[in-house]
Amino acid sequence: MASGEQQKVSFAREYHWVLPGKNTYALELIPDTKTNPALFGKTVSDSPLILHSVDDQLASSGKIIVTLERPAGHKAFADAVLTLDFGGVKTPIHFVAAPLP
Repeated sequence: MASGEQQKVSFAREYHWVLPGKNTYALELIPDTKTNPALFGKTVSDSPLILHSVDDQLASSGKIIVTLERPAGHKAFADAVLTLDFGGVKTPIHFVAAPLP
């Protein structure tokens, strides 16, 4: 890799189905270097889904644990995009809630 070139950060899944209620979702890093990248920040798109926490466990387990809630009354389709910032390398993760009857 050339000097100054940024390395892509990839996860096993970029899309996660969201279950009703408050649940945790594990984002598993696909390692392509000997050391895991450092998470510098995060942003989430405007969505009816509620982001409770993002627990960075990359150093110990190669995972990021996300706690997200689909409120009980929300039955329509929803998509929340969590963008993880690894020092300028931005990686989007989609959380998709299918419509409920």
